[in-house]
Parts: sequence; C-alpha cells; structure tokens
Amino acid sequence: MVQILPREPSLAELLGTGVGAGVGGGVSAGLQQKLQLMAGQPAARAKEQEQEQKQLRALLLAKAGGIDPSEVVGLEVGEVSQLIRSKAEEKKAEARAGEMGQKQVESAFKITAPIRKEINAGARSARDTISRLDRMEALVNKGTLIGPVYNETLKKIGLDIPALKNPDSQEFEKLTADMTRNIRDSFGARITTFELEVFLKSIPTLSQTTEGKKRVIENRKILEEGKQVRSKAMMEILQENNGVPPLDLEEQVDERADTELDALSQRFKEGVERIEAPGGPSESLSRDQALEFLKQAKGSKAKARELARQQGFVF
Repeated sequence: MVQILPREPSLAELLGTGVGAGVGGGVSAGLQQKLQLMAGQPAARAKEQEQEQKQLRALLLAKAGGIDPSEVVGLEVGEVSQLIRSKAEEKKAEARAGEMGQKQVESAFKITAPIRKEINAGARSARDTISRLDRMEALVNKGTLIGPVYNETLKKIGLDIPALKNPDSQEFEKLTADMTRNIRDSFGARITTFELEVFLKSIPTLSQTTEGKKRVIENRKILEEGKQVRSKAMMEILQENNGVPPLDLEEQVDERADTELDALSQRFKEGVERIEAPGGPSESLSRDQALEFLKQAKGSKAKARELARQQGFVF
C-alpha cells in the first residue's frame, strides 16, 4: 500500500496565497465601503427629492393664493396656508375700511354741500361786485357825473329820467341798482343792525358827493373781500384734506378766516363812522347845496343837516 503524504506548498504558492489574501482583503474592504456609500446615496437623494417636492407644493400653493413665491421660500406648506389666510383677512379688512371710508366721504360731501355752495356763490358774487365797484370808482374819478343837487332836483320835480342825464351818469345809476347784496352773509354778527341800516342807505348813488361815493364804494369792497376771505379759507382746508371736506367745514372756515374778517369788519365800521360822523372829513357844503337840503327838509335845519351828513357833507 502506497501512502501519499501531503505536499508542502511551494514558495510561489505560499507567496501567491499571501499576496492573494492581502490583495483580496484590501479589495474586499474597498468594495464594501463603496457598496455602503452606494447604498446610502438613494436614501439621501430620496430625502432631497422629498424636500424639493414639498417646496414645489408650497410655491404652487402660494401662487394659487395670490402671494409672491419669493415670500414663501423655505416655508412649509402649512405655513404657506396660514400666510394665505392671513393675507385674505387683511384684504377683507382693507375692503371693509375702504367701503366705510367711501361712505364717510360721500356723507361729508352731502352734509357740507349747503355751506360749500354758499361760500362758492359768495366768491363769484364778490368778483362781479368788485368789478362793478371798480367801474363806479372809475366813473367818479372821471369827473363827468351829474351833481347831487341837480340829481335831487330832477327827482323832486318829477323829471328823474335818463334823457336828462349824461351817459356816464346813466351807467352809474345802472351799477347802483346792482348794489343790493346782503352784508350779513359776509360778516355775520360782527355787523350790528344799526350799521347794516346805515350802510344800505348809503349805497353809491348820484345823490352823494364825490367823496361820499368813494367812501361807500370802499366800504362795499371791504364787504366783498370778506366773501373772498372765506372762500380762500375753504380752499385751503379742502387742499389739506385731499379735496374731501371735513364734516365741521363751516366751523373750520370761520376759525381760519376769523382774524382777517375781524380786521375787515373794523375797517368797515370805521368807514360807516366817517360817513355818519358830523364834522368828519367829508366834502364841504356850498350855500346852494345847503339851501337845497333845507328845502328838502321843509325848513328844518336839523333835518337838513341829517340829510347832508347822510350824503357825506358837513356844514
């Protein structure tokens, strides 16, 4: 019987086995690491894709909700939904406020319509009246108007007709007829009833002296300036309120115009006093004019003086 003994490996085989084991071991370790990395990549990518999907849904939701997508970057879908609801509530609030604001504006225009109409009409009237007064003053300065005594004589004998008066005097009388405005509309309680009556008796007429006409014209201009002052105050208030009249427009106009109106009313009172005051700086009365006033007063010197003073004369 033949006994086969195990063969000892050769050096090459021993080296090959060692090298193979070493290389195999190294390859096995590297492969394992690579496989582990490859195994982790799908999980990471899946997570990234999930995040991208969430962000995309958030952006689409924002766009559908009328919100700029740039405002929701990094927000979750739930957070975007909350933002949309918040924005919607803000818009509703703004709409309600706008509706209320519009109603208030309409109410303000309706409530203040009468005072605005009055002030605007007064301003237009003032422009027209001042234009007439300027023309009357020009006629007075021209020096062609008939004298007061002649005019009163024509009235007394029943010949107060245009044909007996020159064209300038006829025009002046026409303008006199237009001077019938209410001064209380300009100054309210600042002018007393007595002062009102005095002024209305002293509108520019041909029966007044040259100086008397000028003073009456000056006073009437002051009254018309009062209307313009109120109009100016109202325009300033409207401009400050973006064209919308405040509900207390009239009170604000009176308050803002108060100082200027007080100054004008004081000038007006002084003008009335100059017209009425005996011995004031009025035109001197000639003998013939004095006799005419005495005749009109039926011999009463006191009445004649009163008539003369009313027309700007002094003895």
